[in-house]
Amino acid sequence: MRITRLHLTDFKTHADLEIEPAAGLTVIRGPNEAGKSTLQKAIELVLFRKADANREDIRRAWSWGSSEPPTVELEFESEGTAGTLRKRFGGSRSEGELTIEGQTIRDYTLIGEKVADLTGVPSEAFFRATASVGHAELDAVSGDEPAIGDRLQKAISGADRGTARAKKKLETAIHRYRTQGHKNPGLLKVARAEIELLERELAEGEAALTRLEADRAHWVEASERRDELELELTRQQADLAEAQRAEGLAQERDAGQDRYERLWRAAELSVEEDELRRGLPTSLSPEQLRANVAHVQGLEFELSELQAEIDTAAQAAASAGPDIVPPRPMRWLGASVLFVTLGWLNMILLADAGPVAFVIAGILGVGVAVTLVQAFRMARKRRVYGLAMQLAQAEIDAHQEHARDREEAYRRRRRELDGALEALGADNVRAAEGILATTEEQAASLAKIEGELQGLGVEEHSIRRLQEARDQAAGEAAQASHALAALGSLGEDPTRARMEAQQALAQTTPARDEARSEADQAQGRVGANAVDAELVATLAERLVAARERLAEQERRARVYEGTLAAIDAAEVATLKTAARYLEERMGPTIAEVTDGRYDDIEVDEKSLEFRVRAPESGELVDVEQLSQGTADQLYLAARLGLVRLVTLDRRPPLILDDPFVSFDPARA
Repeated sequence: MRITRLHLTDFKTHADLEIEPAAGLTVIRGPNEAGKSTLQKAIELVLFRKADANREDIRRAWSWGSSEPPTVELEFESEGTAGTLRKRFGGSRSEGELTIEGQTIRDYTLIGEKVADLTGVPSEAFFRATASVGHAELDAVSGDEPAIGDRLQKAISGADRGTARAKKKLETAIHRYRTQGHKNPGLLKVARAEIELLERELAEGEAALTRLEADRAHWVEASERRDELELELTRQQADLAEAQRAEGLAQERDAGQDRYERLWRAAELSVEEDELRRGLPTSLSPEQLRANVAHVQGLEFELSELQAEIDTAAQAAASAGPDIVPPRPMRWLGASVLFVTLGWLNMILLADAGPVAFVIAGILGVGVAVTLVQAFRMARKRRVYGLAMQLAQAEIDAHQEHARDREEAYRRRRRELDGALEALGADNVRAAEGILATTEEQAASLAKIEGELQGLGVEEHSIRRLQEARDQAAGEAAQASHALAALGSLGEDPTRARMEAQQALAQTTPARDEARSEADQAQGRVGANAVDAELVATLAERLVAARERLAEQERRARVYEGTLAAIDAAEVATLKTAARYLEERMGPTIAEVTDGRYDDIEVDEKSLEFRVRAPESGELVDVEQLSQGTADQLYLAARLGLVRLVTLDRRPPLILDDPFVSFDPARA
C-alpha cells in the first residue's frame, strides 16, 4: 500500500493540512512541535482504529478551541488499485468509509478486515511494533534487549498476545485432570473412584431384584381391575357430558325461542313507537311544551287584565268632573237691571200717582236688592265651579294617560302571545292547550312502550337491527333444535338422560375408588420392595454416565495434551523458521546501516534474541554491549526484517518518526 494523499482536519495542531507523498521515500521536515509525530498518529488511527472509539489518544487528537471532531482522509494505491479511506473520530458523530474498486464500505469491522488484507498487518499494535517506527520506542526497547525477542516472537506467532496465555490455560486444565494427590485429586482420579463405588452398589442391587417378582404379580392384577373400572367410568363420564351437552342445547333452544319472542314484540313496539313519534304535533318535549303553554296562558291572562284596566280608565275619565249645575250670575244681574229700569220708569211715569208709586218703587227696590245679592252669590259660585272643572280635567287627563299606557302594554303582550302561538303552531290558546294534551297523551304512550321495551331487556330500538337480531335468535333456536334432533333419543328428554347418567356414575365411582385403593395398596407393597429396583436402575444409569464422563474427561485430557504438544511443536518450528529468515535478511541490512561494521547476526531459535559478531574479536556479543546508536540500528533492522517476514508480498506503508536521532552522520 502506498499513500498518495493525506488530509487532516481539526487534528491536534492541524486545522486543515493536506500532503501528497511522492513515490518512494518522502521526508517531512520541521522544527519541534510542528506536528510531525501527529501525522504518524493520524495514519495509525485512520488505518486501524474504529471511528467511534473513545480512547484517551483519540480525545487528545481534538484541536484546541474546535467543536468539530478530528477527521483523517487517506488516499492510497495498492497493486494498481486506487482507494480512499476516511474516518471522522467523533463518538456518536463518528463516520467512516472505505472506497475501493467502486465499492463503499461503512461497517467498521469490514473496513478493518479490508485494511488488514491490503497492508498485510493484522492490527494497530503489530503495525506500531513493526512498520511504524518512533524514536521514543527505539530508546525504550534498546535498553531492554530481551524485549526485542519478545516482540519478534509475538509477531511471528500471528497474534499480538502470543501463545503464552493459551499454553498456560492448557497446562492448568491438564493439571486439573491428571493430579493424583489425596487432598486435591484430579478429575480422572475422582471419576475412577466414583465408578468403583457405583459398581459395588450395583452388584448389591442386582442381587435384590429377584425379590420383586411376587409383589409385582399382585400389583399387575389389581391394576388391571382398576383400569377396567377407570375405562367404564370414563365411558359413563362421556355419557354424562353428552347428556349435559344435550341439556345445554335444550336451554339454548329455549333461550333462543324466548329471545326470538321478545325481539318480535320489541320490533312491534318499535314500529308503534316510530308511528307515535311521527304523529307528535310538535318536536318539543312535554316539559318544554308544558312551559310554553303555561307562558301563553299567562299572556292571555295578562291581556284580559290589561283590557279590564283600559275599560276602567275609560270609565273613570268619563265620570270625572263636578256633578253640580254651572251657576248663571248674569240672569240675576239682568233681573236687577230690569227692576232698576222699572223703578226709574215708575218714578217717571207715576211721579204723580202718590203712594202707589212709592209702593211700587219700594217693591222694585227690594227686587233690585235681592237680584243684586243673588248675582253676587252666583259670581262667587262661578269661580268655585271653575276650580272644580280644572281639577276634574286633570283627573280625566290622568285616566286617559293610564289608558294609553295599558293599551301599549296590551299591544306588546298581544304581539308576544301571537309569536308564542305561532311557535307552537296554534291559532289560539285553546288550540295550544289541545296540542299539549295530545302531546302528553302520546308521551305517556311512548313512555309505556319504552317501559315495556326495557322490561323485554332490549336496548336496541332500531327496527332493522331488531329484525336482524330476531332472525338471528330464530336461527340459533333452529340450530339448537337441529343439534338436539341429531342426538336422537338423548335429545328428546335431555334432563332425564342427564339424571340417568349421573346415577350410573354415582354407582360406578365407589367401585372404581375401591379398586384404586386395592391397586394403591398393592403398589405400596411393590414400592416397598421396589426400592432396590429403582436404586439398581439409578445406579446403572449413574454408572453408565460416570463411565461416559470418565471417557470424555480422558478424551479432553488427551486433546489438551495433544494441543499443548502441537503448540510447542508449531512454536519451535515457527521460531526456527523466523530465526533463519531474520539471519538471512537482517545481515545485509545491518551491514548497510552500520556502514559495514557488523554483517554477521545470530538469532536464537527459542527466544529470537539476537547477537552480532564483533569485528575486533570475531565473537558474538549481546546488543546491550553495543552503543545506543548501534542498538537502535539493530532494532530498526529487526523491524524491517519482521515486516518482510509477516506481510510477505504485501507492503504496508513505513512510517519513520526520527529513528535516526542517535545515528552518527555517516550511518544516518
